[in-house]
Amino acid sequence: MRTVRFYRERRLLQPPRKEGRITWYGEQHLDRLRLIAELLERGHALGGIAELIGAGEDGRDVAELIGLQAALVAPGPTRRPSTSTGTSCAPRSATSSPRPTPPSPSPRATSPSTPTASPTSAAA
Repeated sequence: MRTVRFYRERRLLQPPRKEGRITWYGEQHLDRLRLIAELLERGHALGGIAELIGAGEDGRDVAELIGLQAALVAPGPTRRPSTSTGTSCAPRSATSSPRPTPPSPSPRATSPSTPTASPTSAAA
């Protein structure tokens, strides 16, 4: 019940129908709870879920909400075609100089200050 109240406070869930001191949740509430649970499982945050639900209730499209339509319609930066001289994309030949090999890792040296454990016998 705490979760339902939390979602109501965050405006993720519509208030229930009240009859005196009794509140009634219907199928719409259950559908909304299922939707919230599914979006949470997909990794959405509650703030993003609230924004998506609000957009749906206002009749806005998700593409409009995230600005996708504006990004698709907006003109992109003008770019001039580049020309290539052919030297930068030439494949490496077998006669070209090999790549240097990285140095091999050195064996770990033990620190002289590290005490070594040795078994001791207790005299009786």
